[in-house]
Amino acid sequence: MSNCLDGKNLAHPDYHNLGYEAIWKSVRAVKRFTNNSLIIHIGKTSTWGINDWTVKAYVRALHKAGFIKITGEGKHRANIYELVKDCGAEAPRLRKDGTRATAGTKYENLWRSMRMLKTFDILELVLTASANGVTVSELTAKDYVKDLRTAGYIKTLPKSGQTSERIKYRLVKNTGPKPPAVRKVNQVYDRNLKEIVWPKKEPNE
Repeated sequence: MSNCLDGKNLAHPDYHNLGYEAIWKSVRAVKRFTNNSLIIHIGKTSTWGINDWTVKAYVRALHKAGFIKITGEGKHRANIYELVKDCGAEAPRLRKDGTRATAGTKYENLWRSMRMLKTFDILELVLTASANGVTVSELTAKDYVKDLRTAGYIKTLPKSGQTSERIKYRLVKNTGPKPPAVRKVNQVYDRNLKEIVWPKKEPNE
């Protein structure tokens, strides 16, 4: 699995991971920067309203992980950073010490497995998604399937009549590689479409 990982911390992908995507996008755009110049660039190009502390903390994590290096000092002895490891558009999800964070990978694996299997039951989904050192529990899979079914990504297939038959699901809305993010405020945000897909807004809202 790539070290570049995408962000209800459903442990669900949430606001903070979306913020990291915006920071990473600016890092890739400017390539050479100080904390302050990066903050200014993000302020001009992002609508997320990311605070300065979040930017600085993520820059430190990127440095510890080897994605950026210090190349000199700017005004007021501010470190000048340079991007040296560009792994693509998906922001590396990192802990403070620069090691890879794995919480969100469960949902990346689940979403990737749904896109690959297309039709599946919970057990099949769990077995397929538990890969690359990531273990996905049956409860986690059930909760994510329930949320995505509510949002219209998945539908339940009719049973054939066998008593021991497990419930089958089918992915009917495949919007792209990034897993839909179920937020703590009971919303599903599609990072491919960049919009809230559930609950739907009323026409007069």
